[in-house]
Amino acid sequence: MNYERGMKMIRDIILKKAMEFDAEAVKEYNVEGKCGYADLFVIMTCNSPTKIKALTEKIIFECKHSGNPVLGVEGVEEGEWCLLDFGDIIVNIMTEEKRALYKLEDIWENM
Repeated sequence: MNYERGMKMIRDIILKKAMEFDAEAVKEYNVEGKCGYADLFVIMTCNSPTKIKALTEKIIFECKHSGNPVLGVEGVEEGEWCLLDFGDIIVNIMTEEKRALYKLEDIWENM
């Protein structure tokens, strides 16, 4: 599988699962050439830690079975902010409170 196809597959899985789990305010930021460690950031909100954990686990499962395993995962146990690292795609799944506190959009919208 070539690089572009793999990245598209990961992105498609992330967005499909976000929709299935009713994630809110899903935003994508193409930072290719602007960031040294990723090309795409995805940020979304879920309304409970349980839903964040379930969505995180489902994305990990689906990507692994598509031949695109996650490289790193943070925050699953706490369930307030999960970060998934797929190399050039970084996913942040957050509660409304954490999203309002850290304001990641402010970083990426101005790039």
